[in-house]
Amino acid sequence: MLGSGNQDIHRRKMSRVKFNGTVVPAIRNALKLNRYRKAAYEYRWDQSVDHLFPEHYKQRCEEFMRRLPKPVHYKPAESKWKINPETDRWEVNNDEPVYVVYPEQCNDGLWGGEGVVQGEYIARWKRKRSLEFPKIWRPNLIRRIFYSEILNKWYHVVVTPRTLDLIDESNGFDNYILKTHERDLNSKLGMNFKRAMLLALVRQDMYPDDPEKKQKICDKYKEFIIPEEEAEWLGLSIKEAIKKGKKLQEENNPQIPLKYSLTKVLALRLQEISENKDQDSAVDEGLTNKFKNLIPFQNQMTKEADIKSVLHECSDVTLNRCVDVARKDQDLD
Repeated sequence: MLGSGNQDIHRRKMSRVKFNGTVVPAIRNALKLNRYRKAAYEYRWDQSVDHLFPEHYKQRCEEFMRRLPKPVHYKPAESKWKINPETDRWEVNNDEPVYVVYPEQCNDGLWGGEGVVQGEYIARWKRKRSLEFPKIWRPNLIRRIFYSEILNKWYHVVVTPRTLDLIDESNGFDNYILKTHERDLNSKLGMNFKRAMLLALVRQDMYPDDPEKKQKICDKYKEFIIPEEEAEWLGLSIKEAIKKGKKLQEENNPQIPLKYSLTKVLALRLQEISENKDQDSAVDEGLTNKFKNLIPFQNQMTKEADIKSVLHECSDVTLNRCVDVARKDQDLD
């Protein structure tokens, strides 16, 4: 009975797991996007802002969340099966990656996929006893200066020795940024570099005083050129993407203030009333109209009645317009 109770408690604990300070159901593990896959940042948004993002941006976000990074802190298994030396039987080779934590400082530099590893080490004593102690392995961070020939600028960046090796293998800083996948860069700074480089290649606004060098740079990196619309959205965080999407929506669908639309309706209605009055006065020219003109304030009373009717119609239009605006705001929320 005690064992079954402990199992029930363990199941209850695993049914709700804390992730980035928020409690999420453990069933999210079965969805397409693995929520427990660690990275320096992530892409999450609600359905209320889904219409603000283009399809290519959502596809890149989904690919980033699904993709496994290249192994850095461990060696992957060469085969799926292995022989157990104790039993001489084939067993499944469980390729379990090392648990790595990526702090916020990863986004301020280029760590080359490295992070903070939490584990234990065994201290062996002379008395043939071994004790396990907790330990944290941190990456070796150094500052280096890099030159980007696409942007024609020098940058002071925090990197790791592995990043320096990757830059040498890629034959330059620009090639490393453009060739490396976003999941392996694992840095907002790296994605900002990539977006700036791709926009410079698409717009061809680098080296304005040296057209020969500009053409040489464009020919050298022409394989990385993508459409300008995709380059503008590349590497944007969710907050930046929402802000950009709302700005584009306002530019494409500008909202006319109510005072202008209601003023136009009022002017058209007054014009119709004046035209009807001219027609009635031209038809009736009898003595009755003459006697009506003798009555004081008669014309003023008719004008006030017409204006009241117009204002009443405008109030109905205003009410309907406000209801439509409220419904649109409710849908956006």
